[in-house]
Amino acid sequence: MKYVRILLVAILTMSAASILLLLLAALVLAKTGSLYKAFLPVIATVIGCAAVLLGALASAAAAGEKGWIVGLLCAALFAVCIAVPSGLALETAFTAGSAAKLAALFLSGAIGGILGVNRKQKMKF
Repeated sequence: MKYVRILLVAILTMSAASILLLLLAALVLAKTGSLYKAFLPVIATVIGCAAVLLGALASAAAAGEKGWIVGLLCAALFAVCIAVPSGLALETAFTAGSAAKLAALFLSGAIGGILGVNRKQKMKF
């Protein structure tokens, strides 16, 4: 039951963070009026990494142990949720840019998990 709770915390936190960050980015981009197309993948990667970091932080704090493993699992869950629809819709190959984005997701997940476990005050769910 503990692992189900951790998984639900990760899913809910990453989903909420992704939605809120994407809405904020859309608002900022709408106010600026124009965007250089090369910045869009970078913005999407930063938003994804922030969502994974927050999800790993919350789920590792709920777990209370093995933070980097929980963080890597959160990153893997997020990567699968992005890769499956993207692969089905776009049918593109895995490139070096994809590997760099995946590495950034896993790094932010591991950092979020470590920070979540090493908090001074534990969260109760």
